[in-house]
Amino acid sequence: MWQTSPTDTVKDARRMEVIALRTGYRAANDAADEGPETVAAAPGPDVGRTRSFLARLGGFSPRS
Repeated sequence: MWQTSPTDTVKDARRMEVIALRTGYRAANDAADEGPETVAAAPGPDVGRTRSFLARLGGFSPRS
């Protein structure tokens, strides 16, 4: 087993975050049209967290 530095781990986490953002952008914008109440039933525990998650992926305000 190899060891990695904390810096490498942070870089890898950032790469995964960028991939998730690119992958989820269009889906988040499409899902936002359905309303957070409808979408909350699928990925999240509550409407507020779902709204914030979709906003982060979709690049828009959570209150829009």
